[in-house]
Amino acid sequence: MDKFERKIVSGYLKFRKRYVAKLTPKSQIENLIHSIRPVAGNAELIRVGDKIDGGYLIPNDLKKLTACFSPGVGNETSFEQDCIRHGMDVYLSDASVDKPQYLPENCFFQQNFIGSHSSGKFITLDSWVKSTQVGPDDELILQMDIEGAEYEVLLSLSEDLLKRFRIIVFEVHQLDQWWNAPFFNLVNSAFTKLNQTHVCVHNHPNTLGGVLDFNGLILPKRIELSFHRRDRATNHTIRTNFPHPLDCDNSAGHPLSLPPHWYQ
Repeated sequence: MDKFERKIVSGYLKFRKRYVAKLTPKSQIENLIHSIRPVAGNAELIRVGDKIDGGYLIPNDLKKLTACFSPGVGNETSFEQDCIRHGMDVYLSDASVDKPQYLPENCFFQQNFIGSHSSGKFITLDSWVKSTQVGPDDELILQMDIEGAEYEVLLSLSEDLLKRFRIIVFEVHQLDQWWNAPFFNLVNSAFTKLNQTHVCVHNHPNTLGGVLDFNGLILPKRIELSFHRRDRATNHTIRTNFPHPLDCDNSAGHPLSLPPHWYQ
């Protein structure tokens, strides 16, 4: 091997070393999955929303919840409508869509993205809640589907407001980037923060997304997680009945079961 060839090989090995070093170790992803295995909690699960995309399983602990905050507005609002039927006000926010033409009397819309800072079209979740008529001690529910911004929103959320959300349900995106170490650090930090105050009570893979295989570790491309505040979910027995009887495919003809290592 001449000097030029050695230089090429040396450069390739340095590049490979840097690239491999940025991959998340499989064990770290497994530890994160282990930390969000759904538990039995203290309340049965009920389905809120339709039996298709837009419906979620959450704990039946809705009494005296004042409002639902729902960033990420789509064509499907059955979850929010059910919250209204349970006596809650509903607050919607999304800068990518126009204000819906027909809003119930106790449903309020603003044209903002929810993010980690308040600037331009962006507003933090704390600022949003403070701008509403919700009282400072009211207990709330958070439902969000914000296409990957959920991690930064959770990290920027104040501890006081986080504790006021009795139930948090959200769709988790970009699992294909969990093996990207810098991105995984963001993901892991967000769940570490959430796990301090809440515990996962249900996991449902979005059946439209399919799955990924990372070194034999099966990751749904998108998952729907339901969390219950720890002071109201003290039974931490791991759930093993997946799919839950109330689970439904996000679209007909697209079945997808939760891989066993997500709950075993």
